[in-house]
Amino acid sequence: MISLFSLALMLTFAETRAVEIAPFMTDEVAVVAHFDLTRIDAKALTLLLFGRVTDEEEIADGSTKAAGWVAALRKAGAKDLYLLVSPLDLPDPPVAVVPLVEGADAQAIGRVLCGTGGEKTLHAWPTCATIHNAVFAGSTTSLERARRPISGPRAELAAAFAASGDGPAQIVLIPSATQRRVVSEMAPTFPVELGGGSTAALTAGLTWASLALEDGPKPMFRIIVQSPDGAAAEAILKLAKDAVKWSTKPPQGFDFIRDLSGIKAQIVADRTEVTIGVAKAADLVSLPYRAAMEGTRRSQCVNNMKNIALAFHNYHSMRGSFPAAASRDKDGRPLLSWRVYLLQYLEQETLFKEFHLDEAWDSPHNKSLIARMPAVYACPDEGRKLRKDGKTTYLVPRGKATIFPEGRGIKIGEITDGTSNTILVVDAVDTLAVTWTKPDDWEVDPEPKRDALFGHHAEGTNVVFADGGVRFVKSTMSDATLRVMLTRSAKDILRSEDY
Repeated sequence: MISLFSLALMLTFAETRAVEIAPFMTDEVAVVAHFDLTRIDAKALTLLLFGRVTDEEEIADGSTKAAGWVAALRKAGAKDLYLLVSPLDLPDPPVAVVPLVEGADAQAIGRVLCGTGGEKTLHAWPTCATIHNAVFAGSTTSLERARRPISGPRAELAAAFAASGDGPAQIVLIPSATQRRVVSEMAPTFPVELGGGSTAALTAGLTWASLALEDGPKPMFRIIVQSPDGAAAEAILKLAKDAVKWSTKPPQGFDFIRDLSGIKAQIVADRTEVTIGVAKAADLVSLPYRAAMEGTRRSQCVNNMKNIALAFHNYHSMRGSFPAAASRDKDGRPLLSWRVYLLQYLEQETLFKEFHLDEAWDSPHNKSLIARMPAVYACPDEGRKLRKDGKTTYLVPRGKATIFPEGRGIKIGEITDGTSNTILVVDAVDTLAVTWTKPDDWEVDPEPKRDALFGHHAEGTNVVFADGGVRFVKSTMSDATLRVMLTRSAKDILRSEDY
C-alpha cells in the first residue's frame, strides 16, 4: 500500500514537472521524457536515448560518454533534464529543456548541450537559448515554436507523471487531439501482422501512456497505459498481445526489437500495466525514432552510392572504360581495389596521391592508409567496428558475365543488356565486408543468391546500376531477377515489376 504521505509526495513531484515543462508543451509535442540527473543510471540513460546498441563494447562506450555528460550538467547546476519529441523535429533528436534552479549556470548548461567551449556532449544541439526560466536546446525552427504562446496546459500530463512515480526517469506519451486525428486518417487500420482492425483502439483508446524507471539492484521499467474505460483497456491489451506475436519475427532491419514474448501485461480498472526489463524497454521506446533514423540512414547511403556512381562515370569519361575491379602488377598479382582509383574523382585526390600504386594494398606504406577510409565508402547502417577497421560493404559484383570480369575494365558499349538493367555496385551484408583498399569484392556464383544483398536496410537494399542510377531493390526479389541484373550481355530482359 502506498501511504498518504507518499501519494501526496508523488503528486507534488508530478505537479512540479508538469509546471516546469508546461510552457514548452506545444500541440506538436507527443512524448515527454524526464530524467533526474542526480539519480539516473548512465547505462539506462544510454539505452533510453539511443536504443539497444549492437554489443557490450558500444554499451560501455555509450555509458562512459553519458556519465561524463551528466556529470558536466550536474557541475553546471542542472538537476532535471526533459526531452520533448515532436514529429516536426524527426529525424533529428528531440529538443532538450533544463529548468533553471537556484545555483544553476545557464551559460554553462548551454555549453554542455550545444557542445561549445570544449564541453563533453552526447549530442551537440544546433541552438541553445534561455527561455521560460529554462535552457532550451534544439533547432532554430523548434526554438521559434517554443517561443510562441501555447493554447493551454495539457491536463493529462500531471496525471501521467503522478502515475509514473518518483523514479529517476519517466517517459510520457501524450498525443494531442490533432495527432490522434492525423493517425486515424493516415492509418485507419492496423497492418495484418498486428491483427488488422481499426486504429481507433489506439487513437481513441489511449489517453496517455507512461514508462517509468524503478531503480534497484535490477532496474525495471513499469509501463502504464491509461484508457477512457475498461473496454478500451481490453482493446489495448489485445493490441499489445498481437504486437508481441509480431515481434518474434520482425521485418528485416528491425531485428533489434528481438523477442518480446517475456513481457507480461495486466488490466487494472481502466489501465493496462506492464513490467519490463531495461533493455527490452529501450527497444520499445526507441522503435519510432529508430524507424525514422532508418529513413535518414537509407538516404545517406543513397547519396554515398550516387557519388560513387558519378565517380565511375567520370573515370570512364577520362579513361574510356570503367576501372577493373583490381589493379595488377606485371605478373598479374592483384594490388589495389577500384575504390582507391576512384579517390581522384571523389574529391580525395590528396589521399590518392599518397598510395604507392605499384605496391599491394597490404604493403607497409599502403596499409598505413587503411584507417583513412573516406566516409563515402561507409554505409551508415554498417557496424561501427567495420568502419573502425576500415572495411566497407560497397562492393562490385565480380564474375565472367558481370561488369567486372577478371583482369580488365569494361566499356559502356559492352553492356548490351542495357546500363539501366545491369548492376554496377551493391551494398552487401556486413559478413561480406572487405578492407576498402583490398582488391576483394562480391564473387558472384553461377547461381547468385539475393541473401548477399539484404541486411542493412529494412525490406531491401540500395543498388547502383550502370547508368548511374541508384534504386532500392526489395528483399522479395527473386534469385532469378538478381541473375538478370548481374549479367551485362546475356540478352535477358529485366522488367520493373520483377523487383
